[in-house]
Amino acid sequence: MTVNSGATLILEGVGIEVNGAEPRSVIDNAGDTLTIEPNGSSGPCLFTNHHGVGNRTTLGGVLNNRNGGTVTTVTANFNDSTASDKDRAIYDESGSVTIRGGSFNSNNSSYRRGAIDVEHGATLNILSSNFMINDNSSFTGGAIFSDGGIVTMQRDPNQTLASVSIASNKSEGGGAIFALGDQLTIDSMQFLDNSTPGDGGAIWFSDIGPKAAASITHTYFRQNATAR
Repeated sequence: MTVNSGATLILEGVGIEVNGAEPRSVIDNAGDTLTIEPNGSSGPCLFTNHHGVGNRTTLGGVLNNRNGGTVTTVTANFNDSTASDKDRAIYDESGSVTIRGGSFNSNNSSYRRGAIDVEHGATLNILSSNFMINDNSSFTGGAIFSDGGIVTMQRDPNQTLASVSIASNKSEGGGAIFALGDQLTIDSMQFLDNSTPGDGGAIWFSDIGPKAAASITHTYFRQNATAR
């Protein structure tokens, strides 16, 4: 699915599964406003490319957000996906992605970046009391890789607390999160059993200077491991 610049699209109660034979992302958001949400009381929508069996996209196995696009996902699952270069599930090249629930599980690759990739100047906002980013793996940042992006993770006070789990992710550096500069804000999260043979069993961040900031508050870390 390609959504051209200037459009507004709502996917309500819609999930998309492909067999990995497509050379592009499941959804290519080329600068519009995209909302993914359940239909009434229906369960989460599933988006997957089944680990890119056959051909696979280069960027963003499920979603490529570019040209300043705006994406909001509400209780959507982005699972079991991969790409040949950057990011397994979501590649946020520019613009903003807001996540309000759902799961990002088992998006795996031995190459490059995590389940969610946030590029320089792009914004990722996870505002939810019911989401999971578990069992992902990549070369850097098993769950989230930020290359100068703005990343905020916090509970939603309007939701009943169910799960805020970032668990069992693996990478060569930054088991769960690898943040290179700009801004990283984490509040009221749980980091459980993430690991790396390098640095930062849970989080690795660098180049935090006067124009950038890293803040972690009210957050629980348990059994995150590094070989160093």
